[in-house]
Amino acid sequence: MDSDELQVRRVLEAWARAVRRADVDAVVAVHTGDVVLFDVPPPMVVTGIDSYLRQWRLFWEAQGEGLFDVSGLTVVAGDGVAFAHGLLRIGAAGTEGFEVRLTVGLRRVDGRWLVTHEHHSVPAE
Repeated sequence: MDSDELQVRRVLEAWARAVRRADVDAVVAVHTGDVVLFDVPPPMVVTGIDSYLRQWRLFWEAQGEGLFDVSGLTVVAGDGVAFAHGLLRIGAAGTEGFEVRLTVGLRRVDGRWLVTHEHHSVPAE
């Protein structure tokens, strides 16, 4: 595993820990201000860190601290951009939760990998 891939994985692990703890500051710390989110609940497209955090606050109100576990993560990192995809198990503490698909785009900003795009989705039925 190369250094950039390892750094991206660490960013995504920090993000998942922050979401599990409902730690707003730690979530913001690993995202760009112009982050774009394609989310499962409406609206379909969320742009900017303030709107992004509104989505997370709704999530935390609904489930509190709980499951937010990434698995099967594949990471590809280049000079200034990276992407990762895997599965994400989400749900309230003490439940089995459910899985969604996760795709994340990152870019290097001042030497740090930051999340600039997230896509959470469920299969269409």
